[in-house]
Amino acid sequence: MSTAYIYKTYNPLEVGFFPKCPFYTLTGFFCPGCGSQRALHHLLNGNILLAFEKNALFLIALPYVGFGAFLDIKNNYNNKLIQIRKTFYGTLAIWVVFSIIIIFWIVRNLF
Repeated sequence: MSTAYIYKTYNPLEVGFFPKCPFYTLTGFFCPGCGSQRALHHLLNGNILLAFEKNALFLIALPYVGFGAFLDIKNNYNNKLIQIRKTFYGTLAIWVVFSIIIIFWIVRNLF
């Protein structure tokens, strides 16, 4: 069985074999990844709004991560792709992504 099949078929909220967040278990606060398993379940079942509700950052990050994976797999770079890679995945981009994660982490625990 593939991981996608398992996440599509079983709701992590309803079955007990999915891993629980250790940060949430210890502190009672959500980490940036809390809700990602449920978001993936809802996304695979076509419910984008519910997936967004469970973890908005996960849903928003998917295209970014997917494009980064595409660039890693692609062996033949032209100058334009090299510049795009530096812009979106370079040192500055790492700090921007890190900042977004920290801000999301704080804001989701305030509301």
